[in-house]
Amino acid sequence: MAGGAAKRLNQPPSEMGQRKYLRLLVSLAAVAVPGYPISGWGDEGPIGLVLERSLAAADVFQEVAGAKSTVLVPGRRTSAGVNTFTKEEWVAESLEWPEVMASAMSIADQIIEKMAIQWERDKNGVILYGVVRSDDPFLGSAMFSKQFLGKFRAELGGELFVLVPEQGWMFVFPRHGGRLEDFSGSLAEIYAGSALRVSLEVFLVNEAECRAIGTLGGDPQE
Repeated sequence: MAGGAAKRLNQPPSEMGQRKYLRLLVSLAAVAVPGYPISGWGDEGPIGLVLERSLAAADVFQEVAGAKSTVLVPGRRTSAGVNTFTKEEWVAESLEWPEVMASAMSIADQIIEKMAIQWERDKNGVILYGVVRSDDPFLGSAMFSKQFLGKFRAELGGELFVLVPEQGWMFVFPRHGGRLEDFSGSLAEIYAGSALRVSLEVFLVNEAECRAIGTLGGDPQE
């Protein structure tokens, strides 16, 4: 079933989808970008996970189930961005993935708690998808938290398609009855124009798992 979904996502956008393209971009321009708290910055702060392009990944990273274009990179927030780890630093701090994941999911839970979602609706008021904008570099890791599904379940159902085309933008669609393919052009435009691009991989999130199931319209990683 997942393979069928991935195949449909790779179909070219419909004519209706092209008309929605500008509407999507215009609506996103008005979305506020909340900042992340200054507490916890620096080399001694908690470790979070950045969802990152595999070609740009740091020395230390964790693969994501099913993903070909994205990985999770551990790091600490600083005023200049995220300090990731060299292999030598990772060994010197005696870091282990279970403790890093626990720290990262604690940060992800905080992001979800404060998450402001913009709901995009059709002309009949039916919700099409949700958009989250944030300048928190750990935004993409939120989908791996057990709290993530509950944030969207009432509006989008118990299975979600999630895309993070760039580090500060997350798009969440319902798996069943959604119209993700209609927005492939606009999502590809966001990805192509970003200096902080992540990927066009589609992640399936449900009670059991979070994994990549395919790529929207191809993802040349160039």
